[in-house]
Amino acid sequence: LVAAGMSFIFGKVQRKGVVLITGALCFFMVAFPFILVPNAEDWGWVMLFMVYTFHGTGRATFESTLKATFADYFIEEKEGA
Repeated sequence: LVAAGMSFIFGKVQRKGVVLITGALCFFMVAFPFILVPNAEDWGWVMLFMVYTFHGTGRATFESTLKATFADYFIEEKEGA
């Protein structure tokens, strides 16, 4: 659900670089809580919800903006993009 919603929002943003940086930061934030609190038993529902939300947002950047960026760079090679 998060990825679908964020794909819709990212589709409205004109600057692809901003979206890609946001996605990279979101994927960082998926791993960072595991560094902060390695014991998952200490996590609450909020922390788990945040990890899933960051992952969905990062995935939305891959599924939409990153693929569009590759298509822009490889105009002649549609199969490779």
